[in-house]
Amino acid sequence: MLADRHYMRDGSYRPPMSMTAKLIITLVVVFALQCIDDVYSRSGVVRYLMLTTAGLQSGYVWQFVTFQFLHGGLLHLFFNALILWWTGRFLESVVG
Repeated sequence: MLADRHYMRDGSYRPPMSMTAKLIITLVVVFALQCIDDVYSRSGVVRYLMLTTAGLQSGYVWQFVTFQFLHGGLLHLFFNALILWWTGRFLESVVG
């Protein structure tokens, strides 16, 4: 179909937000929630999300995914987001 090709689209077409941008926004939101939990509620929800052998032995299999969104500080978050931006934009242009 011709409308699927980028050179045949109308000039007002705006592509949706990239997956890289969505991941970076998710990282920032989760980090903000992590900081709020550390300062105000101190519920300890982070121990259920971080990857530990004790958690895996208890059956917390979601830790294989959730630990990737936790960060140790603002600098850690910044550099992870920066590397994700560089590599993500490249991969999206290659893979789609």
